[in-house]
This record gives sequence, C-alpha cells and structure tokens, in this order.
Amino acid sequence: MGVAIAVAALVAGCGIGTQSEPEPIAPEDVPFGLLDPPAETVSPNEPAGVPFVVYFVTADGTALTPAVRTAFAPASTAAVLRALVTGPTETEAASGLSTALPPDTTARPVVVTVDLAVIELGGGFGDVSGEDAVTAMAQIVFTVTEAAGVGSVQFRLDDEPLEVPRGDGALTSAPVERSDYPDLAP
Repeated sequence: MGVAIAVAALVAGCGIGTQSEPEPIAPEDVPFGLLDPPAETVSPNEPAGVPFVVYFVTADGTALTPAVRTAFAPASTAAVLRALVTGPTETEAASGLSTALPPDTTARPVVVTVDLAVIELGGGFGDVSGEDAVTAMAQIVFTVTEAAGVGSVQFRLDDEPLEVPRGDGALTSAPVERSDYPDLAP
C-alpha cells in the first residue's frame, strides 16, 4: 500500500501545473518542427491535381516553351485556354517568359473533336498583328493540340471564320497544326 501511495505521489508531481495566463515560448524552444509550414496534402475524397501544359514565349522571343499547370480533373479545353490567356505566373515572367496574346484576349472552344478544335477568339485579340499574331496563333495551337489531344485548330472571330497567319506568314482560314509553326517549336 505504501508503494502505491509513493507511486501516486510521484506521478502527481510530474504533471503540468495550471497557469492563470498563457506564457509565450521562444520559437527555438518549440519542439519537433511544430512551427514548420504544413505539408501540402490531398484528402482521399479530393482528386489529385492532373498536370497539363500551356505554351509561352521564351525570353529571347524566338520560340515557345512549355509551362505546367494543374487541374483537379483532366483539364477541359476551356480550362486550358483560360490558363493560357491568363499568361505566365509572376515567377515565369520573372524568368523571362511572356505571351503574345493581348491581356484582354478571350478564347473559348466551340467544337472539340479528335481531329479538330474550333476556337472562338475575342476581346483584344483582334488588335494583334505581325509577328505577334504568328506567335499568338502558335501558342494557342501548341497548347490546344497537346492538352486536348486534337490534331488541328481552326479559329473564329465574332462567329466568322478567321484568317490566321501560319509560320511562313501566309494567311489561311483552314485549320492549322503544329507543323505550320516550325520556327517556334520548343
């Protein structure tokens, strides 16, 4: 019985006493990395991010380069176009990536099949011209044909077929492919 009382007294003495007010702890005294930022986690009920690629212009302006984005499901053509017209992130822009698409460009898919994506352009896109037009078309073509898995892209502006420049400068209202922009290929 005496041993039980001694053990109980010992255990009671090891407890943490009560305080009337909280007492701060110095950051270096906080154990086990409790102040580290939380690890990024995905709940079992949420789908993991699915990567897709958009294409921006390299720092020297001579080619396109891929940039990875993430969607919570396979990215729709509409989501891919939104990511493209949003432009490079701050980090990408700081590393020299840019876009030939005017900031207020709109782009939405009208029809998407295995062979063809028809894209309706709007906003400030009508103001792009010259080499910027060639580069802008290449950005859209490379992005949509990779992300959507289609073979070619045809463009419309204000519900009318749009003549677009190919890489050689020739205008066409026919569908264009990556091979139409060989000098800008990544």
